[in-house]
Amino acid sequence: MKTNRIALWCAVPALLILIAAAHALGQGRVQPKTLADIAILEDERAIDTAKVSQWTMNGDPEVRARTAYMIGIAGDTSYRSYLSKLLDDDARQVRLQAIFAAGQLGDSVYTQWLLRYSADGDSAIKSRAIEALSKVGSPATTKQLMAILSDSLERPHFRALAAESIHRLRDRLSFGALVAQATNPDVAIRERVFFSLSRRANREALPFYVSGLRDSNRQIRLYALGALTRVGDKSILAEIKPLLQEDDWRVKYYCLGVVDKVRGRELMPEVTALLDAKEHVYVRQAAIRVFGDIGDQQASDLLTPFLDDADINLCTEALSAIAKLKKDEALPQIRMWSKSDNPQKRAAAATACGSVVSSERWSILKVLASDSAPTVRAAAYENLLSAQSDSIKNVYTAPALMDSDIIPVVLACDRIARDTLIEELNSLLIRYKDTRDNDIKAAILDCLAAFGDSLNGKPGVRETVTAALVDDNYSIRKRVLTLALVLKMPVAAENDHFPTAITPESYRLIYASDSPNPIAEINTAKGTIRIELLRDAAPKTVANFIKLAKSGFYDKRVWHRVVPDFVIQDGCPRGDGWGGPGYEIRCEYNYLPYNTGSVGMATSGKDTGGSQYFICQSPQPHLNGRYTLFGNVIEGMDVVEKIEIGDLIKSVKIIEPKE
Repeated sequence: MKTNRIALWCAVPALLILIAAAHALGQGRVQPKTLADIAILEDERAIDTAKVSQWTMNGDPEVRARTAYMIGIAGDTSYRSYLSKLLDDDARQVRLQAIFAAGQLGDSVYTQWLLRYSADGDSAIKSRAIEALSKVGSPATTKQLMAILSDSLERPHFRALAAESIHRLRDRLSFGALVAQATNPDVAIRERVFFSLSRRANREALPFYVSGLRDSNRQIRLYALGALTRVGDKSILAEIKPLLQEDDWRVKYYCLGVVDKVRGRELMPEVTALLDAKEHVYVRQAAIRVFGDIGDQQASDLLTPFLDDADINLCTEALSAIAKLKKDEALPQIRMWSKSDNPQKRAAAATACGSVVSSERWSILKVLASDSAPTVRAAAYENLLSAQSDSIKNVYTAPALMDSDIIPVVLACDRIARDTLIEELNSLLIRYKDTRDNDIKAAILDCLAAFGDSLNGKPGVRETVTAALVDDNYSIRKRVLTLALVLKMPVAAENDHFPTAITPESYRLIYASDSPNPIAEINTAKGTIRIELLRDAAPKTVANFIKLAKSGFYDKRVWHRVVPDFVIQDGCPRGDGWGGPGYEIRCEYNYLPYNTGSVGMATSGKDTGGSQYFICQSPQPHLNGRYTLFGNVIEGMDVVEKIEIGDLIKSVKIIEPKE
C-alpha cells in the first residue's frame, strides 16, 4: 500500500501539468484545427448548432471571435442565442465581432446590446455599434442614432458616423434629424449628413440640397446634385447653370443628370458646350445622352459627327440619341450599323431599333436575333420580347428560350413569367433537361416558381423539381426549395450546404499567412493600377483572385461596366457582365469602409461572387457590409478615372511580398 501511495503521489504533479497545459491551450493559444473547422462550416453555410455551442464556450478568444463572425456571415437565425452570449463576452475582440455580426443579421433581438455599446467608452466598440444600430432599424435604435447625431457634446467622429448610418432608415423623424444638421459647421458631419440626404431624396429638403450646391466641400456638392437628380425639380436650373462651367468633371457630369431629369431645355446652350473634345469623356457621353432625351431634330445635326468618332462609346451613345430624336429618319444609319463588322455597332443598332416606329425595325431585329455575337442577339431579343404586339413576342419567345446564350433565355423566361404563359411549360421543362448551364437552370426555375401552385398536376414538373433537389450545384438545390414547398414535395436535409474546398491543410495556406499583403498590378490600355490585396479582411476572396490572376483569367479582358463617380468593373469573360469563372464563392462581408479606391467583389446576390470585381471612384458608404471588400488601390487612381467601357486589361500580375 505504501508503494502504491508513493506512485499515486508521484503521478499527481504530472497529471496537474497535463491539466494546466490543456487549460493553457484552451485559454491562450490559437487552436488551428478548431479555426479550420469554423472556416469550413462558414464556407459551407451549413447549420451545426452543436459545434457552434462548443465554440461559443471555447477558452480561446480567437475561436469565439471567429465564431461570432461566422454567425453574422452565415446569416442564419438558428445561431441567435449563441450570438447573444458572445455579445456579453469578456474579450474585446469577441465583442467587436459579435457587434458586427448583430448588425449583419439585422435582428431587433440584439437591440439592448447595441444600445448599450453605442454609449461605450471604447471608441472601436462604440463605432461598430452605431453602424450596427442602423441595420437593425427598430424605433429604439433610430432614437439613439438621432440622439448621437444631435448631441453637440458628442465627439464629431461619432456624430458623423451616426449621420452616415441614418441613410438606411426611412422614417420621417430621422430625416428631420438629418435636415437639422445640414448646416453643421463641422465639415465631416455635414458631409455625412448630405450623403444620407442624397440616399433619401425628399422634395421637402429641397432648400437644403440647394444650399449644398454652394458648399466649399466638393463631395457635399456632389451629394446635393445626386439628391436633386432624384427629386427632379425644375426650379433649381438657375443654380445648376454656373456649375456646368466648373472645372471638375464630376460636378458637370452630375449637373447633366439633373438637366436630363427635369428636361431643362433652357440649358441646352451650356450642354452643347460640353460636347467639346477638351471635356472628360464621361461628360461628353452624358451631354450626348441629354441631347437624345430632351433635344430636337435640329440638334441631332450636332451629334452626327460623333457617329464616326474613334471612341466607340461616344459612337454608340450618338446613334442612340439620334434614333430617339429622328425616329424613322435614323433607319438608314441603323441599317448600315446592323451590317457592321463591329459587334458593338450591331448591338447598338439593335438597341436603336427601340426608338423606331417603322415596321422595318422588325426585319432588322430578326436578322440580328440570329447574329453570331451573343451581345447582339441579346440586344435584339430585348426589343423583340418587349414589343407591344403579342404576335411579335410569341414568334420570338421560343427561339430566345432555346438560345445557347444566357441572356435571351432570361429574357424569354421573364416574358413567360410576366404574361403567365403556362402553355410554354413543356418548352421550359425540355430546356431545363437539355442544359448543363447553371445560370440557365436558375432562370428556368425562377420562371417556374412564378406559376405557383398552378403547376400542381402538370406532367413533368415533379420530375424536374426532383432532379433539381439533388443537383450537384447547391445554388440550384437551394433555389428549387420554394418550388418544392409549393408542390408539397419532401425535401431531404442532407447535402443542404455549399461544397467547400477548405481543409485543415488549405486553411493554413489561405488564412494563416503572417507575410505582408500581396499586390495586384493591373496593366490597362490607359495605365497601371496597383491594388493591395487584404488577406486578413477577406482571405478566401483574395486567394480566389490570386488563383484566377495567376492562371491568366483576367488577361486580355475589358472593363465591361463603368458608372462615372461610382465604380469600374472587370472580371467577366463574356465582356458584358453576365459571365464568371464557372463557380461561385461565398461572401466575406467585413467592417472596412468603401472609400475612393476600395475594391469589392461583385455579386448578383449573397454568395454569388466569382471573378467580377469593382473599384470605387469615390466613397460609397452604402456598400459597407453588403459586398466583400478585399483590396485598396495604392497607385493609379488617375487611371481608374479614365477607364471607359470596353477598355482593355492587358494583364493582371500578382506581386508577392518577397518580390
